[in-house]
Amino acid sequence: MTMGDHGTIRLTRLMETFKKFQDKTFEEFTFEDFAAQFHSDLVSCQREFLFDLYSQLVSMTRSSNEEEFNLILEQFNVCEKLETLERMLEQQPEGSFGVPLSDTRPATAMRFLSCKRKQEECERLGAWLARLESENDDLRP
Repeated sequence: MTMGDHGTIRLTRLMETFKKFQDKTFEEFTFEDFAAQFHSDLVSCQREFLFDLYSQLVSMTRSSNEEEFNLILEQFNVCEKLETLERMLEQQPEGSFGVPLSDTRPATAMRFLSCKRKQEECERLGAWLARLESENDDLRP
C-alpha cells in the first residue's frame, strides 16, 4: 500500500463520517417533523405529496452537501495535507513530532480531571440533598 493509498483511505473515512453526520441530522428531522410545519388538513389529504416533497428535499440536500464537501476538500487542499501528514508519520514512526503514542495527550488528561471533578460535585450535591431530606423529615409532624 502506497502513501497515496493511505490518503485515499483517510479521505474515504472522512466522507463516511460526513455521511453519518448527515444521517444523524435527518434522523432528527423526520417526515413527521416536516409535516408538522403544514396545516393538519393539508397533511391528511396530501400526505403522499408531502412525503415525496420531503424525500426530494432530503435527496437534494444530501447531493448538494456532497458537492460542497468536495469543494471544501479542494479549497483547503485536504488531500495534499493528508499526504503531507502521511509522510511525516513515515519519517517519525513513534508518532508525529517525536511524541510516543503511548503518552497521555493533554486533552485526555483534561477530560479525566473534568470527569473526576464532576463526580466529586455529584457526590457533594447528593450528600447535601440527603441532608436536606433528613432535615425535612425532622420538621414533619
